[in-house]
Amino acid sequence: MSLLQEYGQEFCFMEKTKSPDGEGGLITSWQDGAKFMMAQQHDTTIIAQQAERDASASAYTFYVDKAIKLEMYDVVKRLSDNATFRITQPTGEDITPAMSRLNLSMIKAERWAI
Repeated sequence: MSLLQEYGQEFCFMEKTKSPDGEGGLITSWQDGAKFMMAQQHDTTIIAQQAERDASASAYTFYVDKAIKLEMYDVVKRLSDNATFRITQPTGEDITPAMSRLNLSMIKAERWAI
């Protein structure tokens, strides 16, 4: 059994669209996109705890299959509770070695309201 099968939760990409509001401005809306599995870990380092107390950030580490490409500032939603997160470190920077059976990429994200 893999890490994603054991501890993964279902997420989806959030697709941002803009449409005219009829008065010369734009309305931003978000739609659910492609679904995928990720495992998560809440960052509990001293610096992360201080940032949470200051309400400036809530940091998370996610583990995702290497085939799923998350880019800087992508927004994803955890489907179990509709919590949204913004990617702060994209996939591809921290990955398991090619010989590993884990086949995972580690990414950083922050809790983010849309």
